[in-house]
Amino acid sequence: MGLDMYLTATARAKSDLPVAHNTLFPGYRGEEPKATDGYFDARALADQLHLPADNAGQGNYGSTEIEKGSRSGYVKVTVQAGYWRKANHIHQWFVQKVQNGTDECEPNAVSIEQLLQLKSDCEAVLEASKLVDGEISNGYSINADGTKTMHVEPGKVIAETRVAEQLLPTTTGFFFGGTDYDEWYYRDCEHTIAVVDACLAAHAANPKITFTYQSSW
Repeated sequence: MGLDMYLTATARAKSDLPVAHNTLFPGYRGEEPKATDGYFDARALADQLHLPADNAGQGNYGSTEIEKGSRSGYVKVTVQAGYWRKANHIHQWFVQKVQNGTDECEPNAVSIEQLLQLKSDCEAVLEASKLVDGEISNGYSINADGTKTMHVEPGKVIAETRVAEQLLPTTTGFFFGGTDYDEWYYRDCEHTIAVVDACLAAHAANPKITFTYQSSW
């Protein structure tokens, strides 16, 4: 439950690439692994197509998928290039800059120009944001009378939020996470730059790679 955000990268490949055949298929329920003609090593095929590592190399948050295309002899390979959890300021950027203000959990194509702009905005926010000691939100509890008690703990907050509020404002929604400009907001900007850098490098190596953003909650 809550805001999950995905940036996928997709490329097409001929199904007769060497990596697609005679690869070791993992054993099932204790069986010995065996070579299976026609079995696709998904990650190896993704690497051949220069697709980025899952989530900028920070963890396998989604499997590499292979889908047979409508044209004979081709497959479509998709990797989860980026994943965010309740980074509502990044989500809001995609809604406004990519989805024309419509937020309906539908997949939307993301251009290289848009990725460059996202990176630029994140860099500008980080450049203007200094983290200082403060208090950060840590959820809430429900009292017997139905009221909420907010919980805070020591942490880091952004001292001057003017640029952050202008370029990457936080937003509310159904379990969208906090709206404070704090260390978690800052880290999500850093992670976004890493994701975009990986996508740009992949696209430079294979200009036929396409990108799609989709959220769910």
